[in-house]
Amino acid sequence: VQGPASDSMPAARRPVLKVVARRTSDSCPFLNEELAFELCPGEVVWLRGASGAGKSYTSLHLAGLAKLPGAEIHMEWDPSVAAAQRIGFLFQKGVLIDSLSLAANLALAAEAAALPADSDAIAAALEAVGLSPSADGSKMPGELSGGMLRRAALAQILAQRKRVVILDEPFVGLDPPVAGEITALLKRVAAEHGISLLLISHMAERAAALSPAATVSLERARPEDGDAARQDADLSGLRFAVRASRRFADYFLISAPLIAMAFAATGAALSMLLADMLQRVDVVRIIATFLTRYLAGNPALPLILQLVDGVVKQNEAAAKRKLYALAIGAASQGLGSLRRARLFTARAVEQGPSSRSSSARCSPRSSSQAGSEARTPATSR
Repeated sequence: VQGPASDSMPAARRPVLKVVARRTSDSCPFLNEELAFELCPGEVVWLRGASGAGKSYTSLHLAGLAKLPGAEIHMEWDPSVAAAQRIGFLFQKGVLIDSLSLAANLALAAEAAALPADSDAIAAALEAVGLSPSADGSKMPGELSGGMLRRAALAQILAQRKRVVILDEPFVGLDPPVAGEITALLKRVAAEHGISLLLISHMAERAAALSPAATVSLERARPEDGDAARQDADLSGLRFAVRASRRFADYFLISAPLIAMAFAATGAALSMLLADMLQRVDVVRIIATFLTRYLAGNPALPLILQLVDGVVKQNEAAAKRKLYALAIGAASQGLGSLRRARLFTARAVEQGPSSRSSSARCSPRSSSQAGSEARTPATSR
């Protein structure tokens, strides 16, 4: 790493940031033994490489948002750049707060950086990215298009006076005309405000349009994962004993106990609820209320109520036990049907594709045969 820039160096070419990254272990996502680049005002550095090569990890490390594994990164800043104005991140979808207007979001960003957040400063930031303070400043984030969200995110960075901006796939999800407008905007803003851009993009044509001063290529250390995960879980190639043992373990050691415990808990809850309901029911009072309403004025009513009281109390306990048993039996039958349906449904879901494919392999029928059968007239019934 070179020493601090000399005072005689032109300000436009004095690096804002020098970066040197050295690979130290196999956990590093890239194979490069060393990466070195400089970010100068108004210039673009393109950080390129395959997915999983560590581009985003490296940029997040530079921004202090993550630590790059298996590598040591040395960063040397221009002493004239304040710590609060070093790096801004232009995310794909921005970081606007949904409940605040665009102008309020910019004011909040400026206040967070201890910078002026008055209407003039917000208007200047919006105009710098091609947005209208009067027409767009009052809009909510949900009312902004993809291109406007990119412009709004860039306006946030300008409101905080960042000197280095990391562009994380800035053209993803944009139509070609809008992507061209964002490209021209980034070049103009970088030149007018002396901002250094670190570009991460897989779109080579768009990246080339930004005229990068340097290109840093990262070589991926590990192949892409997920090949095994993308393979279908087809058990048809295994021996019958292996498949049977797996099915047995699945149904009887995992699924069946869990289902049994769930239904047992449900049955216990229903049983306690029903028992409590039956215990609270006062049959004598219910019958007495009914008779009193419909036999009002009948001189035999007291005698009838006394007779009902004796008969009901004599048979109430047995009747409640019978009702309890009938209700629990009906609930058990319903839960049993649900349990069997659950097991059969799970088996059909798991074996459906493989059984269909195996049946198709075992009894193939050509389209010509099917067509000939369809065309053969029926001679008898």
